[in-house]
Amino acid sequence: MRRKKPLYTVNELVSVLRHSSEPTILVEGPDDMMVYRWLKQHIKPLKASPMSCGGRNNLLSVYERRNEFSPVKTVFLADQDLYVFLGIPNEYSDVIWTAGYSIENDIYAGSTKLDDLLDEEELHDYEKLIEEIIEWFAFEVEKHKKASDSKIDIKILYDNRQPVSENEAYIRMNHSDNNTCVNVNLVLGKNFSPPNQNLVSEIKNDFKLKLRGKIIFAVLSVYFNDKNRQVKYRKEALYEIGAKPVDKHRYMKRLILEINQKLGNIKLD
Repeated sequence: MRRKKPLYTVNELVSVLRHSSEPTILVEGPDDMMVYRWLKQHIKPLKASPMSCGGRNNLLSVYERRNEFSPVKTVFLADQDLYVFLGIPNEYSDVIWTAGYSIENDIYAGSTKLDDLLDEEELHDYEKLIEEIIEWFAFEVEKHKKASDSKIDIKILYDNRQPVSENEAYIRMNHSDNNTCVNVNLVLGKNFSPPNQNLVSEIKNDFKLKLRGKIIFAVLSVYFNDKNRQVKYRKEALYEIGAKPVDKHRYMKRLILEINQKLGNIKLD
């Protein structure tokens, strides 16, 4: 699938902000805009406008030019991605970063409801699959850290005829009339090699925050949308179930507090 072009270029985003007089909350993309709408009623002034930057690179590029629109109150929200392992650079210390790898991680880590929606057999299979994915993910983290590339993803094959390269890991779904839930397997690429076990342990001990959230929700969606399941949940529904009520969610509350602080609505003691 061809990736959509950002709605605005960095120059256009900076130009919009130069001519703005309203407080603005800059986020990476559409999923973050969706989460912001849930937080909005707890953010004052309510007229603070959200702006999607079309990705983290664009957002950080706009942040680096914030002196060009300094009269405007702005807040920058960004996913940590690999910074969750590498540490956040000092030059981005004024950005509000997710607690985990991404906003999806924050949603998942602060919720107990999502796992509870899985039945016993689904939960057992899901936890087993997550352990396997963590091993593969640690291998990918090591590789991507060297290449400074933060986009670690995995393909889910809903149709075994979908093409994959020999070095590409993927999740294969198998449906059987004998199973009450879908059978899901991780298939590793030929280039896989056992990762550093200290890194594996680090991710495993805090996987809700450190295993990329988009992967977690993609796997959850496989189980929640199995053809044999009576009650199904789309990915967007899972986000909402996991995040709400936002004023009682540990990581959503943190975002609300930090946004209000940046906008000057809350004074630190």
